[in-house]
Amino acid sequence: MHPKRTLTVRMLALLALLALLAAACGGGTTGSGGGTDEATDGATDGATEGSTEGAGGASDEVLVVGTVEKPSTIDPAKVYELMASNLLYNVADTLVQLEPGTGEVIAGVAQDWEVSDDATQYTFTLREGVKFHDGSDLTSEDVKWSLERALNINHPDSATFLLSAIESIETPDDTTVEITITEPN
Repeated sequence: MHPKRTLTVRMLALLALLALLAAACGGGTTGSGGGTDEATDGATDGATEGSTEGAGGASDEVLVVGTVEKPSTIDPAKVYELMASNLLYNVADTLVQLEPGTGEVIAGVAQDWEVSDDATQYTFTLREGVKFHDGSDLTSEDVKWSLERALNINHPDSATFLLSAIESIETPDDTTVEITITEPN
């Protein structure tokens, strides 16, 4: 594979991981659970089998995951482990994705993206109509907030080391995210 293409694919894969943070951690409000790890303890907040009534009487769908492994957390800014990633990929989306079987970069919540000639500037255009689980719209500010949150937390068990090259994140409008890194990666 051509070195520049390899570099671009690797960087887009990194940005796909970063986008997972954006989709899962958007700046919206949380319910009564307060964003804690309560969802990983096997409880369904009082919901019974076949029920869609969740905590607080709100009508929620229940996701049941059968596994013997318990993720340490499902906060994408605090974790870098396989079990948590598998859960997060099922409830969150990324800016771009890798096509299974080919490794080709395909659209996620970003409908278009451009990489500068020097591979230090990535510009993503978000699809319109993308919503968080609470119904609020995804904006470029949510992407920026999520990435900056992960950088600021800098949790020792997280993938923050993958973000360390980020120099700036700009949001010129609601659907555009411009990420500048210090050097090609």
